[in-house]
Amino acid sequence: GAPKTYFKEEIGTTVISVRELLTEPCLVFPLITDIHYKSVTAAPQIFDTSIINMQNVVKQIACDFVLDLGDNIGGYTDQTESRKRVDHMMNQFRTLHLPLISAIGNHDTNYYHNSDDMFSLSEMFGLYISSTKDVVYNHAMSGTDYYKDFDNLNIRLVVLNGSYGDRYKYSTETVNWFINTALDTDKMVILAVHFSIINTQNYNHTGDKTNGDMMAAAITDFINNGGTLIQLCGHSHIDYAYTSPWLTVYSSAAMFENVDLTTSRYTKLQGYTGNLVAPKREVGTVTEDCWSVVVVRPQARKINFVRFGAGEDREFSF
Repeated sequence: GAPKTYFKEEIGTTVISVRELLTEPCLVFPLITDIHYKSVTAAPQIFDTSIINMQNVVKQIACDFVLDLGDNIGGYTDQTESRKRVDHMMNQFRTLHLPLISAIGNHDTNYYHNSDDMFSLSEMFGLYISSTKDVVYNHAMSGTDYYKDFDNLNIRLVVLNGSYGDRYKYSTETVNWFINTALDTDKMVILAVHFSIINTQNYNHTGDKTNGDMMAAAITDFINNGGTLIQLCGHSHIDYAYTSPWLTVYSSAAMFENVDLTTSRYTKLQGYTGNLVAPKREVGTVTEDCWSVVVVRPQARKINFVRFGAGEDREFSF
């Protein structure tokens, strides 16, 4: 589709910024998170516009896939309406002609409408993941955990479902599969999850455990034995990062909102690197939209987030 006039320059500068980073074989992918499609009626529904903007970027850059870190919907409606929203979004993602890598977010379970209306694991697989091919699934979680290897770059992309049953908690089946199967590799690991396995890194955390302690210990052993792991998260709706105990990068929500960083859900976050940044959003400007093109540069040991719309470009070493 044709982009709105005020996005055309942003499309051009985003493409230029990404191309300048491609000085070695790289993993390249758009990253979008926390779309919450149609869950906030007072704000513009920006997702369809995001897809048009993304179409115009990815047709000029060779990308490996598109990464969606979850909370596609609000989960505030009955299953029939939620399914309509998800089906529309999946059809929109298909217009990018890229493999879709999708992590389950807490709202994607449809828990927020009624716990009795919650999607089963197999229903979530069908809605969000079934079109994702050439991956290794965790069948104990109906395929809602999976990994994909990029042998030419020596990278394994691991996607975990941390949002089934107890919200914000990884299941025993996920923990065991991650430790015994997904992390059993000599490749660099990119862990794509809705929220960090270290719960205190997540906004709105209550101090409850994510059931991630065993996974954290396994990651520590993996790193101590020479491995590299980067964790990519959504959930918190803002930009911030942790450089220890391993690199963890959070990305702002695609949904249109202006976040108040003085609320307790943010003030109790500690230990992050740099600042918590909530990009200012304004209707009728490029800041309507908010997603990134991620470039992983294994030889330079850098990961870049080239921001489209609201927010700034970011670079981290690993």
